[in-house]
Amino acid sequence: MIIEFLQPAIILFLANPLAQSAGFVGMLCVWAAFLHQDDTKTIKILLFGNFFWGLMFFLLDTHAGLAATFLSSLRLILSLKYKKNIAVFSGLICLIIALSFLTYQGPTSLLPIITSFI
Repeated sequence: MIIEFLQPAIILFLANPLAQSAGFVGMLCVWAAFLHQDDTKTIKILLFGNFFWGLMFFLLDTHAGLAATFLSSLRLILSLKYKKNIAVFSGLICLIIALSFLTYQGPTSLLPIITSFI
């Protein structure tokens, strides 16, 4: 019964085990990041997790996900130096919108861009 439930996930994993393993490590890093109280340490761990997610999207040849991960990492790096700077983050929003047009492959390719806004 459990194997039947996990069968779609197992099929996806076996299709590209290296990419899925990188994504799993990225997910674990994101979970671990929220166990810390220090903002700087949390952001550094999130950046480490974004590296693995970017690697996963690169190996899966998913350009929209790779762009969203890059922009998320850029936003995290900028938040270390520019806290509450409206001009910097307005420029970042314009960059996100521009990259969403460049990586558009269909309605589902907008999902990573939308989640980077959230």
